[in-house]
Order: sequence, then C-alpha cells, then structure tokens
Amino acid sequence: MGQTDLSSNSLISHPDVFADIINAAVYGGRQVLGGEDLRPYYGNGSTVKGDGRLRGLYRDACMEDTRNGVRFCISEA
Repeated sequence: MGQTDLSSNSLISHPDVFADIINAAVYGGRQVLGGEDLRPYYGNGSTVKGDGRLRGLYRDACMEDTRNGVRFCISEA
C-alpha cells in the first residue's frame, strides 16, 4: 500500500483547486463549478470486500456543491 502524499492532499482541500480538478475531469474543462460553490463534505463510507468483510474507505477530499447538493470526492485508490 502506498503512502499518502500530504502536499497534494493539502492542495486539493482548497475549494478553488478542487473546483478546477472537477471541471477538468467531470465537465471536460468547462468552467461549471467555482470554489465559492463548494463546502467541505465529510463522508465516511465503507464497502464490502469479495470475502464479505467490510473495508473502510478513506477519501482524500470531499466537497458538496451548495447550489444543488451534488457531492464530489477525489479519493486515493
């Protein structure tokens, strides 16, 4: 398992940087989302592994679009 890159985690925690990443990845580079439209969202999720056991998911950054409630997460694989 790899180590967490704290500098990139810190960078994507800024709403304007997060918005730029989402605009590039989700909206094909169009400026749909702005940093002022986002607020932090703290999701705690888990998933079921192939053997039936639960595995925790730890997301690097999650933010919610305050205009429509859409939640975006940039997670470490």
